[in-house]
Amino acid sequence: GGYFGEDYLNDVLYKDDLALVPLQVDFIERIVRPGEHASFLDVACGPGRTCLELARRGYQKITGIDVNSFFLEKGRAHAKEAGLDIKFVQLDMRQRAFSECFDIVLCVGTSIGYFDSDKENEAAIKNMVMALKSGGTLLIEIWKHLDSDSKDPQNWEWEEVREDGSRYFVKTSFDPTSKRNHVTIDHTSQEGNSSHRVEVHYRAYTPQELKDMLERFGLTVKIFYLGYWEWSETPIYEDRTQRVVWIA
Repeated sequence: GGYFGEDYLNDVLYKDDLALVPLQVDFIERIVRPGEHASFLDVACGPGRTCLELARRGYQKITGIDVNSFFLEKGRAHAKEAGLDIKFVQLDMRQRAFSECFDIVLCVGTSIGYFDSDKENEAAIKNMVMALKSGGTLLIEIWKHLDSDSKDPQNWEWEEVREDGSRYFVKTSFDPTSKRNHVTIDHTSQEGNSSHRVEVHYRAYTPQELKDMLERFGLTVKIFYLGYWEWSETPIYEDRTQRVVWIA
């Protein structure tokens, strides 16, 4: 429900993004190097795009969790249609349901920070760590944010036109006091006679903040800096990039 529902599916998970999923899984395979019999947990799996791609590549122990039943129904339907065996579970990532169960835990699609308090967000990340088997690997992807005292205000706005002629206007505003980013998406039909708005806010962690948190949980962390929806063959290590992936 809420932001992560049908509006999110229509306004954020564009059809064009489907082409990026194989590149995302290429990156996972290249960097994590899962074994043939590796077990995966996809946290905040949404409609299961990453789970489906992993299953298509022959991995057989895949579990996707999401709090949203709407997304899980989509994932189950796609898996059934493709003849793929994936376990989809409705679960709030703040709830601990797994202990040392998985070789690889994924949280991709910038799904971290959407709870109201740092305590809740940290609990969700700790649950991912607890779900790992000894020697397992955690991969987290989030938007990159600078330190709160940065000269870059991190306030952006842009407009895009879709193939059907409809337009959407996105505006972001970062509050350095709360360290939260506020996002507004206005979607207008091609004719201009209908529109709707979705809004969301999330805790914007800096690379160092999340690295420190994972190290407190006993993990060794490697950071990869990537471009906007880009899964480069060689990870880009630059100060001014759009997304960050943590491997721990």
